[in-house]
Amino acid sequence: MNKKNKSLIETHLAVLLFGISGLFGKLLSMNPMIIVFGRVLFSSIFLFIIILILKKSLRLKSQHYFHLIIMGIVLAIHWSTFFKSIQMSTVAIGLLTFFNISYFYYIY
Repeated sequence: MNKKNKSLIETHLAVLLFGISGLFGKLLSMNPMIIVFGRVLFSSIFLFIIILILKKSLRLKSQHYFHLIIMGIVLAIHWSTFFKSIQMSTVAIGLLTFFNISYFYYIY
């Protein structure tokens, strides 16, 4: 498979996953914080299993723990507001806004 086709497949897969995430948020009538907590719980379990299988170490430098905590807080706020916006509006509006902001950060 050439590089162009591989990149195209990866792009379509990313769009599919973001779209499913929006539909997931719209169909659930739960509080966005509970949705985010569930996502974090399942991804943590999955990553823990992968780390056990690959036998990798998670040791970080002391200053990296602070950055990791800050990034986690920002990501939790981002996902909570994303799911709340999906619930208050439509999936299309929420995803268009999300993609426009992502595109803006990509350019600058």
